[in-house]
Amino acid sequence: MPGNTFRRSAVNIKGLRLQVKLKNANSPVLSGAGFAGKAFLPPQLISWKAEALSATGKQRLRNQGKMKLIEEINLPNGLQLNIFDLSREIAADTVKVEIAVQTNVHLQESFFSNRPDYEQVKNIFGAEIFYEYKLERTFVPRENCDTVREDLINTFKNNSLSYFGAENFAGRLATAKLRDIKKNPYKYRNRTDNEL
Repeated sequence: MPGNTFRRSAVNIKGLRLQVKLKNANSPVLSGAGFAGKAFLPPQLISWKAEALSATGKQRLRNQGKMKLIEEINLPNGLQLNIFDLSREIAADTVKVEIAVQTNVHLQESFFSNRPDYEQVKNIFGAEIFYEYKLERTFVPRENCDTVREDLINTFKNNSLSYFGAENFAGRLATAKLRDIKKNPYKYRNRTDNEL
């Protein structure tokens, strides 16, 4: 609809983060002086999305119940990669084939040039940094699902496994997070070490 605008806001309540998407944010109901989070909003104007937040990446809620562990890979740099199947049915005869590769990197002060940078990243992400990489293919015929999944896993292994297994991967990931914090501080301003 023309004239529709959306406004997002987030509310943190005891470790649960609620994101609210307000439709028609410029309407008098939402933009008037009475709207300061107190006004009653009709249910059709709000869509809610809740996601659980936790202290470490291991405890994050990541499509629990839909993920199936396919493979665990121990890398020479000490990291463990977990490959999950997130495939789901799109229609009666087609599937979205998706894999997620996840790892946790233990944060170390030696990754940073000074202690304040280490503390800044640790205060936001905790003692571990969660990393996830996804590959997907959509509208796959159901009978080809297993073949396509194996193809995605082999593509990942051939193209990216050496990158994840590099000795400096953990340090590079940590410094990349620090760069993102400094470049986009607005993304992290409401986070505390116990909310992630």
